[in-house]
Amino acid sequence: MLAAANAVRVVLAAPLPPELGRRASDLFRELLALEAEVLDGADARSEAGALVARFSAASVDDFVAAPVLLSAAIAKTREMYPTKAMKGNIDAIAQLALAFFGDIPVSLITEAMQEEFFAWMARLPIMSHGVV
Repeated sequence: MLAAANAVRVVLAAPLPPELGRRASDLFRELLALEAEVLDGADARSEAGALVARFSAASVDDFVAAPVLLSAAIAKTREMYPTKAMKGNIDAIAQLALAFFGDIPVSLITEAMQEEFFAWMARLPIMSHGVV
């Protein structure tokens, strides 16, 4: 994560907690296990139910069908993950992302658009307290 922050010239106020990396790795493993179960013939809705319930009150069908807007993803990130040290960085990047992309569905943000965003961010002045 430090390399990603440095790439967009965001200075992190404190080292990111190892717990964040563990959560990301755990979620990735859960998604891979879910995929394996479905490939072996399990019902995707049934298998995904518990995982979706951890992140949303919506049913699996509604969760998958409804586009997740950037503002909703940002709000959920603020709710679930930030430590006090991370909050300022999340808020700064969130404001910039909304200004750049608008409040669009996250699924529409392509890798090319992300690269454009990072290039745009790199041109912004860095403020003295470490957040763009």
